[in-house]
Amino acid sequence: MSAKVLLLHISDLHFGARYLSGRRRSLPQGLQPHDLMACDDLELVWKQLIWTERPKLALVVVSGDLTLMGLDAEFCVANTFIRGRIHSQWNLASGLGGTADQQWAVPGNHDHWGGRLNPLFVLQQRWLHGSMFPRLSNRSCWAERYDDIPGLQLMLMGLDSNAGPHADPFAKGSIDPADLKELEDWMNDFRSSKDQREVRILVMHHSRHFPGVSSKLSHELDVDSQSLLHDFLRDQRINFVFTGHMHEPIVPRASIPPTGLELRCGTTLQRSRSPKSLPSAAGHTFLLHSAELREDQVHWESRLFSRKDPALPFIEQEDPYTCDF
Repeated sequence: MSAKVLLLHISDLHFGARYLSGRRRSLPQGLQPHDLMACDDLELVWKQLIWTERPKLALVVVSGDLTLMGLDAEFCVANTFIRGRIHSQWNLASGLGGTADQQWAVPGNHDHWGGRLNPLFVLQQRWLHGSMFPRLSNRSCWAERYDDIPGLQLMLMGLDSNAGPHADPFAKGSIDPADLKELEDWMNDFRSSKDQREVRILVMHHSRHFPGVSSKLSHELDVDSQSLLHDFLRDQRINFVFTGHMHEPIVPRASIPPTGLELRCGTTLQRSRSPKSLPSAAGHTFLLHSAELREDQVHWESRLFSRKDPALPFIEQEDPYTCDF
């Protein structure tokens, strides 16, 4: 077993009760639920990666939109898949397993819909399902530190980017300044160890700047939130920001310095509207991040895996992002 941290970064799972309704073609792509074959394939490749990488610590991080409509039943299915196993195809079962302290999630805009198809009039900013977000307790942020990795200290923080005053439940994000202040207080109370190198990660649903390719909706954070987040990332020396929401993954191809660097996952499990189409241009995707100590520096690597054909598994793409700091 190596002294490596492995982080499975998934997003936009869209577990949905509508999967059983048989209305695939009548629903737009944004309201399509999870794909059972993708669930099976994700479990298989995650187990293979753990077996080959042999990490000291393996975490699953979900950057929002666990559900399709924010229904209780959908949260239960998502919770069971991430922390256990669900029934999938051909009387099989699939799931990621692991213990509660190895699974982390933040809510997305769909998770705030409360089961309503038109969320504009029913947005419940503080409503979160207790079984899926136990550490939130109706709060919008959380933080955890892992310091039992030889030479490394991982600081993982989660933020609800739908909790601010200007959030649009369909797409646009907004951050509550009080949540950033709470994370700042947590960071200020923490004392770094001289014997360990730090990796600081913030997880949220919305992209920092990217508005998306749609001409109808603006998907990024509002301007005020972008400014607040910029100051927070700089002052707290955050290395990476894990995001989702866009269904368009991004992994830098050059060794850009890890100072608030956004690493965005596409949709990992959402079903396509037609069997002959993809849920997004990238297909189903996830990111695999790893960190380990090499010659007194943190060696970081981010790899993109995609599934563009239902008949094929998730396949690692070329040119991973790597850096040393």
